[in-house]
Amino acid sequence: MSWLVNNAAGRLARAARPVCWPQRMVSRLDDMRQGDLFDDQPDLFPEEEPSYVVRVDPEEVRARLHAILGELRAASVMPWDAGKVLYWRTVAPQTSRWLPNEERAQLLLEFETEMRRLGAWT
Repeated sequence: MSWLVNNAAGRLARAARPVCWPQRMVSRLDDMRQGDLFDDQPDLFPEEEPSYVVRVDPEEVRARLHAILGELRAASVMPWDAGKVLYWRTVAPQTSRWLPNEERAQLLLEFETEMRRLGAWT
């Protein structure tokens, strides 16, 4: 047991000694030091408005939603897997926001009706 205590004490004494690095190691460590990470970081919250504008063609949106409705109307059983059903249940209402309100409401009603008919809407 005394050997264990002496050995542990020796390790502690060695750990407490100051580290003397050879000069060549010090210069290598200086070369490896990382620069300031935040020197050239761009501002995360700029004052100016974004320089782009999102433009969506309502005709493209309309055509895409009608194609989806056509696919659902032509099916006697659900043609999509669960992932695609979940995708379109999320995306169809968001996509239809680019259409006039009355047309949007009508397309979403038809979409929901077809999804219910095929058993994908509870």
